[in-house]
Amino acid sequence: MDTGILEDHETVERYRQAKYGWLGARTYPYAEHHTLRLATDWCVWLFAFDDAFCESGRGAGEMTRALPRLFTVLDDLEAGQEVDDVFARTLLEIKTRISTYGDDDQLDRWRTVTKDYLFAQVWEAANREADVVPKVEDYIFMRRRTGAMLTVFALIDVASGHSLTPEE
Repeated sequence: MDTGILEDHETVERYRQAKYGWLGARTYPYAEHHTLRLATDWCVWLFAFDDAFCESGRGAGEMTRALPRLFTVLDDLEAGQEVDDVFARTLLEIKTRISTYGDDDQLDRWRTVTKDYLFAQVWEAANREADVVPKVEDYIFMRRRTGAMLTVFALIDVASGHSLTPEE
C-alpha cells in the first residue's frame, strides 16, 4: 500500500526490515491474500500512526485535534470522498476494504475498537505530558486499548472470511 504515511526511504526500509507481513501471516494464518494484505496494511497503519503521533513527541492537544478528522472517516465518509490528511485518507481506504470484505457487524466492531484505540492514545499522551503515572487498575483497563490489539482481533474473522455474530 503506497499511501505516503511512511515519509522517506529510510522509514520504508525500517518497516521492511521489521517484516510486518510476517506478523500478519502469523496472526491471520487462514487469510486469503487480499484479506491478509488488508490486515497487514492495518498493522502498518497502526505502527505508522504510533511513530507519527505517539512516539514523535506530539502532545495530547495535537492528537486531540486529529480525532475529528479520523472519527469522521470512521463514522461518516464513504469510499471515494476527498480526504487531505494522509492518515485519514489511508484510514478511509482501509475502512472501505473492510466494508468490501466484511459485513456491517464486522465493520462496526472494527470502527468501535479503533475509536477506543485513538482515544486511548490521547489519554496516554496526556499522562506523559503531565508526568502522571496512572493507577494500576486504570493502566490495565487502558492498556487493552492503547496496545491496539482489539483492533487487530476485530479483523480476524474478516481476514479468515468467516463472519461471527455479535454474540460470538
